[in-house]
Order: sequence, then C-alpha cells, then structure tokens
Amino acid sequence: MSKPVVEYCFERIEREKQIKIPRALFNSKGLTELERAIETRNPFAISRVYKEYKKYFDLSKLNELSSALKKERNRISEEDKKLISKLITEKRDPYYFFEFVGNLWYLSRLIEEMKQTKGLSKNIKVSLLFWIYLNITELLTKYISDLIKEKITLEHDKKRFQEFIKKFKDGQHPEIGSLIQTIHKLNLLTKDELEKTTLVKSKFIRNIMSHANMYYDDTLDKIILSNGNIYNLSKFEEDCARMYEFLQEIVYIFNGRDTNLIGHIEKIFAEISKKFKRVGRTIPLREFSNIILKLRSED
Repeated sequence: MSKPVVEYCFERIEREKQIKIPRALFNSKGLTELERAIETRNPFAISRVYKEYKKYFDLSKLNELSSALKKERNRISEEDKKLISKLITEKRDPYYFFEFVGNLWYLSRLIEEMKQTKGLSKNIKVSLLFWIYLNITELLTKYISDLIKEKITLEHDKKRFQEFIKKFKDGQHPEIGSLIQTIHKLNLLTKDELEKTTLVKSKFIRNIMSHANMYYDDTLDKIILSNGNIYNLSKFEEDCARMYEFLQEIVYIFNGRDTNLIGHIEKIFAEISKKFKRVGRTIPLREFSNIILKLRSED
C-alpha cells in the first residue's frame, strides 16, 4: 500500500532541509483533510485547507509551550541571548520553526510526565534526566550549526570554513567543540563572552557523559563516573535546566521575540495558502497534477 501523498511532501521537505518535522504537531483529522485536498490535485483545494486550518488542525497543545515561554529564563546568560540574536535573522525558514517547536514539545511532554508519574524511583528519574540533557545538547548543536552554516554561506568566504562545512554530510552536523571554535572564528562573541555561554558550560559535562560510564548513587545523592570523579546531582539538574532554557530562548527569538507560537503558525499557514492560490492561477491543473504524481514516483 502506497504512503499518503502528504507523507511524501513531508519527506521531501525533510530531505531538502535536512530536518525532521514532528508529526505530533498535526492531528490525524488535519492530516487526513490535507491528504484529501492533495489527492484532488487542485491547488485551490490545498489553499483552502491552510486558510481554514482551524477546522482541521488542533494546535491547542502549543498553548502550554507559549505559557512556558512567558516565564523568565534567568539561568541563561546575556552572552547566550547575544549569540542567538546574532544568528537568527529576520529571514527565517518557516520549516525550521516546526522542527524547533516540535522537539521542544516532545521534551516538555516527557518532563511533565516525569513530574506527574508517581512511584518513579530516583534512579529512573535521573537516568531520564541524562537522556534529556544529551538530547537537548544534540538539538542545540544541530540548530546552531545550521544557523552558522547559513551565516557563512550568506556572509563569508566558505573556503575559510571548509572543515566546518565538510561536517554536514548524510544528515550529520559538527560536534560541539568544532561549533564553539567556529563561533570564535566568526567573531560572533569575544573569547571571554564565549566562556560564559551555555554551550561552553555544556561541553564540559557532555564530554564527561559521553566518554565515561556513569550511574546515580542514591545513597550519596551524587553521579558517579567510571574514572572516579563525582558530580553533584543538584549541579547537574541546574545545568540541565539551563540547557532547556537555552532551547526555549532559541524558539522565543525564532518566533520574533513573541510567546504566541500559534500566531506564528497562523502567519505561516496564511502564506502557504496564498502560495497555493498563486500556483492555481499561474500553473495549468494538468501540470500541477503531474507534480503531485511525481512525488510518489520519487519513492
């Protein structure tokens, strides 16, 4: 059985942009209606779904994220905010917005379930916290690397940054050490400013976690590493909370320094609706139909 056309569309975007759009942001009713519209091979039908998205898509789950963005993020530094502001320009690719918000939603849901689930042992909670920390670090490394690559492409001589660019291959991204070096090479922050960022602070604990076996000792309430080092749990929890705030700050600035995430999506959907309407006015229906059929042939 062939996949829905809408899934082909998602996958094509993901291949071209090297991103992953979380399907959880779109409920089944909305995806079904969009699939029906695409199957008509009529751009005006697709335009209508995006224009009247409130009939089909339930985006209420984003209200929780919007509320979280309204809270003060006092763990991150001014240097963090300065770095993010320099990397995120006004010309933001809307597809990245869905990836940012989708991953933030997955993480927030896991954190909330941890808080609400009774009977979880401290060992299990800390193990989940390890996973959350490493996942946030990977997400941030990927996001910021993508933003820096875009900045290099638009504003700099790519030959100077060949080693950094080469690391983008088969969906991979530069490691955090290479990322930090490139930030310094681009003069986005001074050396002293860079030392105060979450990325540099994260590099230390992430390297510890990546290169040593570790476990949580509930009798000491500490993290024990195979190399004999001991890490205070309270310090690690603070580091994890700061990383999460850093990710929230990226979404906040990416959203135009606005906490209203649904408002941003409304603008994106309105623009998509207009684009399909323009397509309907400029491209013959048979040609548009062939484009839809070609999506399936690329599988």
